[in-house]
Amino acid sequence: MKKLLSGFLTVAMLGASQLFAQESQTITIQGNKLQIVELDPAVRSEEEWTPFQIVFLPGLPSYSRNSNTFGIKSGWPATSGVGRVNGVEISWCYSGTDIINGVQASWLINNNLAMDGLQISWIFNMNRQVFRGVQASCIVNIAGDFTGLQCGGFNLAGDFTGFQPGLLGNVAGDFNGFQAGLFNVAKNLRGFQMSGVNVAAEADGFQLGFVNVAKNRGVQFGLLNIIKGSPLPVFPFFNICF
Repeated sequence: MKKLLSGFLTVAMLGASQLFAQESQTITIQGNKLQIVELDPAVRSEEEWTPFQIVFLPGLPSYSRNSNTFGIKSGWPATSGVGRVNGVEISWCYSGTDIINGVQASWLINNNLAMDGLQISWIFNMNRQVFRGVQASCIVNIAGDFTGLQCGGFNLAGDFTGFQPGLLGNVAGDFNGFQAGLFNVAKNLRGFQMSGVNVAAEADGFQLGFVNVAKNRGVQFGLLNIIKGSPLPVFPFFNICF
């Protein structure tokens, strides 16, 4: 009986360890800081892949949901999945595979979990965790932590390193680089903001615009310059506080 229980316990522990290993499968992408992206447990190993896939709708055919493509994955009209594309994912309406190393493109919408490369559409791009490369659309870009160039009508990102030009505006967390648009918002700025209205909590850099706002420090040039923690909180034309 003891041997039977011992054998059962051993099998159970082995099964649990295998399940844990499967659920903790990760991929790393080096952006402005090292990121660990959790993969769906259903994703096939990288040794299982195909060079070309045609997908009609997300999950149709069913194998496209968790497969890996080293080549071209194409949606007619839409594709998605929790796997990887190393190469090109291109669709008429929607491209949405989780892990992209290469190019993700569609006429309307792109969406992924982690991206290393180029994401481009006419309407809307979305990245949910970490992005390194170029994200471009005519309307809206949204990304997690970002390293590179984000260009569109309106741009929103987490921690950002690079160049963020937005026709309407830009919003980012910790920002290292250059923001340009009608309005710019950054949590902590280390770099340069240029727009009609610039806002930063902490500005270790330059703000150039009609209205510039910072919390404790910064170098500002504009019609109205506000540094709340400065001995001179409001001043026209320029304001400087270190």
